[in-house]
Amino acid sequence: MDACNEKKTLYGAFERLNSKANRMDELVELSKLLVAKFERTADQPGCNEQMKCGEQLARQPDMIDLFNDIASRWERQMEQVGANLDKVVRMID
Repeated sequence: MDACNEKKTLYGAFERLNSKANRMDELVELSKLLVAKFERTADQPGCNEQMKCGEQLARQPDMIDLFNDIASRWERQMEQVGANLDKVVRMID
């Protein structure tokens, strides 16, 4: 029974982490829009790198893989936002 409670706690932590990563996706999209506005170009559809939570859970990887996938996703998102903001700052200068 103790392992079951631990798994529920880990699953809850994963869900919260995934929710924050989804919000980070919104920030990535906003930073892309900001770059597009500064470049005066039309928005172009980007590659959808977002991990689908339902698909991820359907194949049932272990919890370590789930957390590592979210961590990797956050890294990519932060790098993209940083690169977009650097680009906008260079355009302003």
